[in-house]
Amino acid sequence: MLIFFGGLYKVTKLLDALFFSEKRKNLVLFLRDEAKNLTEIKDSLDVKAPAIIPQIRILEEKKIIIQKGKEYFLTDIGQILADNYVYSLIDILDLVENNQQFFDTHDLSMIPKTLLKQLHKLKGCRVDLVDPQNMYEPHRLFIENLSTSKQINGVTPVFNPSYPDFFLQLAMQEKEVILILTPEVYQRTEAEYHNLIKKFHDLNNTQIYIHTGKLNVAMMVTDHYFSFTPFFKDGSYDSQRNLIGTESSAISWGTKFFNYLLNNSNKL
Repeated sequence: MLIFFGGLYKVTKLLDALFFSEKRKNLVLFLRDEAKNLTEIKDSLDVKAPAIIPQIRILEEKKIIIQKGKEYFLTDIGQILADNYVYSLIDILDLVENNQQFFDTHDLSMIPKTLLKQLHKLKGCRVDLVDPQNMYEPHRLFIENLSTSKQINGVTPVFNPSYPDFFLQLAMQEKEVILILTPEVYQRTEAEYHNLIKKFHDLNNTQIYIHTGKLNVAMMVTDHYFSFTPFFKDGSYDSQRNLIGTESSAISWGTKFFNYLLNNSNKL
């Protein structure tokens, strides 16, 4: 396994011991929560003793696992690797593999490095396709999730004529709604939907922020829903694809990204 560090590639032998063998990787994952004996290992991994014992010896040599009596445990180093490297790498590989075209074609440059390194937390997210015939109407899944949410944090870099009334209705249901807009989106909304945006802004449970820089991502984060749409790499907006998820790790990641954008925005 090669890790880029300080401009040089550094061989990390501990990770090599894990990822260059499917059997060793699966064994470490199997031992992550508790010790197991050889019979349990063979039965769970569906391997015979001659196939797994050499892999156990390699992991013992690397101080990743240790045998006590008839049971095998992860060492402290092994536990750290299992918790912080193995699962993170598996999660990010699954995320990218399941949504490869989305990540290949969309611009992630706006994501701060600290959150980019935590992209594995979006595990379980999938691409949701919007009907191109109704791209300006909030689709069913979007409506259902926002309607059942108590806190709604939204980032809207493009004008959508259905949004002023939609978010006003949500706010009138006593939901906490915070929106981050571009100056252009706010100005057009103010010009074309003055009464609606005034009613929205006058409510005690709403806030509007204007982002001060380039905003090339649309996002919605609630207490149980996450939707994320970065622009295409050519700078155009993708009106048909959203990366969505409901797992707590994705919502936590989305909340951190929203707060990052909020810190670079001015409140009206």
